[in-house]
Amino acid sequence: MSIGQEQLQQALQHCGPDTFPAAPATIGRLGERTLHAVLKSCYEPDERYHEQPVGGFVADILRPDGIIEIQTGSFYPLRRKIPEFVKLCPVTIVHPLSVQKRLWWVDPATGAVSGGRKSPRPQRPLDLLPELFWVIDWFDTVDSLPAETQLFPLTVELVLLSMQEYRLQDGYTREGKAGSHRANRVPSELFGTVTLHTAADVAKLLPTLPQQFTASELYKTLHFTRLRANAAKKVLLRLDIIQSTGEKQGRAELFSLTPKYKLLQTE
Repeated sequence: MSIGQEQLQQALQHCGPDTFPAAPATIGRLGERTLHAVLKSCYEPDERYHEQPVGGFVADILRPDGIIEIQTGSFYPLRRKIPEFVKLCPVTIVHPLSVQKRLWWVDPATGAVSGGRKSPRPQRPLDLLPELFWVIDWFDTVDSLPAETQLFPLTVELVLLSMQEYRLQDGYTREGKAGSHRANRVPSELFGTVTLHTAADVAKLLPTLPQQFTASELYKTLHFTRLRANAAKKVLLRLDIIQSTGEKQGRAELFSLTPKYKLLQTE
């Protein structure tokens, strides 16, 4: 299922030099930006498989071997689609991460583009963890067999990219940057993919954790906001990666990795 740099370059050529503004809204690109269109072309160049009706929804790609959904933002909109899709065939959610990014500013009045500085905040595969909350009921927890022997109902593939991001200078500050809206993202280079099938795959994304920790300590270790960290904690509990120890530190509940994932972190 994974893609390479060659497929990315072919998809960029196919979709055209569409940076800003976004591509015209047609049936095939309704509500899309460049990033979504390019990834869809990467994973399936044949447009006959694009935008296919499935169970009252529209799948980005429907092929004989399953469904591929390109989700460039939150997984929240998938919470109703995925239950219908997995009834019929295996589903892969493709989610891009900008491990390198250059930020450009667009004047909403003139369209003039400025900037181009490198962003100091690259995304990590770990950043996907809170989003799994919306699809966790269909994520396989079986990890006793090699991946190639299993038919997983849901797979998440993270695509690690270098991107050019274009933002409108329409924010509430004098410069128009704070509170601005993202207009488009254009991928330029592929650094690889990370495929998640099981709880073990998710556990490998975690940094080294102490023997016991409170929720607040977990949040700080993961470098998430409290809201996203709370979702991440629920995912880790649901996948049986962490557990409550039944003990407390003051008034705070203590958690630990479950025994099999303690071994994983020591390998």
